[in-house]
Amino acid sequence: MTIAIVEDEFITVQFLRRLVERMGHHVAFSSNNALEALEMLRKERVDLLFLDINLMGAQDGIWLARNLLAQTTPPKIIYITAYTDDMTLNEACSTQPANLLSKPFDERDVRIALGLVESMTKTLSIAPKSTQLPLGEKLWYDTQKSALFWEGVEVALSQKEFEVMSLLAQKHDLLISNEALMAALWRDKEVSLSTLRDLIYRLRKKVPTLQLDNISSMGYRLRTLTQL
Repeated sequence: MTIAIVEDEFITVQFLRRLVERMGHHVAFSSNNALEALEMLRKERVDLLFLDINLMGAQDGIWLARNLLAQTTPPKIIYITAYTDDMTLNEACSTQPANLLSKPFDERDVRIALGLVESMTKTLSIAPKSTQLPLGEKLWYDTQKSALFWEGVEVALSQKEFEVMSLLAQKHDLLISNEALMAALWRDKEVSLSTLRDLIYRLRKKVPTLQLDNISSMGYRLRTLTQL
């Protein structure tokens, strides 16, 4: 696997780097800053990210993870943290991490965490996939065509409606934060939360039966038929 390490403790970075390289993995880069890491991850694809929750700078690891969730194929994340309070863990879990390492950790902990990620990756790679994502009665999203169908007819979507539908379908049944959606849809352009809400409103108006949840004002989740 290609791995990146985002951690502001030099000793921890060196420990992880030496260990994962001994295990046969490649470390693409390390960073101690969430903003810097986001820029690097936009240029270089990695399979796994060791990510400290509390980082130097204005943004923390959870902020970085939420932005990465909007990518087509985001890296798996193993969080690193010295804080295990409920609030921190709940925020971290909302970003669908593969695992979490609680400081202090040792070589065995890292090997187990990596082994679980490798197992998940192998399972996903051999699992058969249907191109039709069921969203309700006579409503589905075709993942191969990247198109939404209602009663057998493709729904006409604007460019932004198409983009947000694609993002939600890729992460169906999982929460995508408002920040991650806005970062993916408008990239470097600064927009308000009301712009995203207006976009979601227009999508819901076109397809009233679309099960699109706004969860505690944190973000949105597209529910499939199996989760209704």
